[in-house]
Amino acid sequence: MKYSIDFSIFDSPTHAYGNVTGEIDFPHTPEIGHRVVLLNDLEQRVASLGAVQGVDGVLLVGLEDIVFDSRLEAAVFAKYMESSLGLFCVVYDEF
Repeated sequence: MKYSIDFSIFDSPTHAYGNVTGEIDFPHTPEIGHRVVLLNDLEQRVASLGAVQGVDGVLLVGLEDIVFDSRLEAAVFAKYMESSLGLFCVVYDEF
């Protein structure tokens, strides 16, 4: 079943790079605290669940944030999420 997902990417422990959103298939309904697999080597904990405003029956799955060591690592990951899973990353600011 398709679910709407949302999580933030950080390029340091204190600086947010951007936000990843989109729809993804999960075999089971996610539950808060459970881990879900986005890619073979990437599991994230479900941090929150809620309804998508204005869309009946669609569940928004908030996933834990991911922190990288650099802006370059965050950018590469964001592009990979877009190209491999069809997700969308909004970059908060450009240096």
